[in-house]
Amino acid sequence: DADWVMTERLWYVEGINYDKITFGEMYMDSDTNTYIISAMSGIKNKSGQKIGVVAADIPLGKVQEILCSKSLYHNGYIYAVDKCNNMIFANKNDESQNGQLITDIKDDLSIYISKMLKDNKINELAEYKGRYILLKEIDNTNFVTVTVVNKEDVIAESRSLQDSVFMIACIGVLIICAAIMLLLRYLLNPLKNINHMIDRMHALDLTERAVRKSNDEFGVMADKMNLFADNLQDVMTNIHAAVGDLEEKADNNNDVASHLNELAVEQQESINLLLETMNELSDSIDNIAEGTTELTKELTQTSDATVTAESRASEALQFVEKGHNEMKNMTDTMQEISDLSVDLKNAVNAVKEGLDGINEMVSVINGIADQTSLLSLNASIEAARAGEVGKGFAVVASEIRNLAESSAASVVDIVETTQEMGDLVQMVIQKTEESILKIESGNTVVGRTNTAFG
Repeated sequence: DADWVMTERLWYVEGINYDKITFGEMYMDSDTNTYIISAMSGIKNKSGQKIGVVAADIPLGKVQEILCSKSLYHNGYIYAVDKCNNMIFANKNDESQNGQLITDIKDDLSIYISKMLKDNKINELAEYKGRYILLKEIDNTNFVTVTVVNKEDVIAESRSLQDSVFMIACIGVLIICAAIMLLLRYLLNPLKNINHMIDRMHALDLTERAVRKSNDEFGVMADKMNLFADNLQDVMTNIHAAVGDLEEKADNNNDVASHLNELAVEQQESINLLLETMNELSDSIDNIAEGTTELTKELTQTSDATVTAESRASEALQFVEKGHNEMKNMTDTMQEISDLSVDLKNAVNAVKEGLDGINEMVSVINGIADQTSLLSLNASIEAARAGEVGKGFAVVASEIRNLAESSAASVVDIVETTQEMGDLVQMVIQKTEESILKIESGNTVVGRTNTAFG
């Protein structure tokens, strides 16, 4: 028209302020009798100056067709409201409301929905007078869809759906149970062989071996069970051999101790004999001294005592010969005692070597006990990984751990005993060396005395 001015049009006045395409309010076009939304944006030149507006009218006939075609639970329906002006759009339940503002409609439902829009209760399910109401925004638009559904329709549909879901769930549970039974039978079948092996190990029969029938965890468990049985059998063999060697060493030690006791008894008898000989020698020396003293007195008193002196001299000579013989016997006895002392020292050294051998065997047993404890720990870990089926295996591992702890305790007792025996042997060696020194000193004294008698 002659009075039409583009820059005064609403779409131009609004669009000049926008930097990107923006939707305006929805309105009813009087020429086409359809709902329209204007899309508009300002236009800039290369220098950034706005020189105009681009605008287009978008008919909402297809959107209205989609909203009106929706049917929810038989009697439910959906329509849209423009948030900018609260205009109702595509309400097939009451077409008289289309094009009106929802704030102008005074029925209870419209008033409640208008209040929800005002309070911005978007995406919140509300219940009003036997109806469910849900408002949802349409992205990148000013529209809010309003969904209205009768509560009774939802409940009826839910019951039917619930029955269907229940039947499907029951059938699914039966199928799952059957599948689980078959799966468990397939998975647990290899455990029978392993359980049989664990029962045999619990009865201390280490000759049983598991047969690997698959490459899964049960196959790996069977291999580890066989490896554990092999290691355990080796450990038991080593323990048996070590115990046999220990018993042999103990028997040898007992024989040496018995021989040592016999040598000690012989030494004691020789010492007692030496003491008796020394006493007799002392008595002889005293008699010689007395005879010599009497002889001296009689020689000084008178020459008439020559006969008596000759008699005394004969007696003194007899005493001297007797003492010389006793000294010879004592020398032989001292030599025998010296030889016995040397034999005693050698026997004690043999005992000491036997104790050293026992200590070495104890170290070996202690190492075996540590290895057994480590194997028991590994067995406990494998049993824990196996879960319920590894309980029997855990019992075997516990028994092995108790055996290892008992062996370790026995090793401690043996070490303490051998240490005490070592102290006693060292004391015997020291005393024997002192006896040898005393005997050598006695031999020196006896030699001087024998020379004096000569």
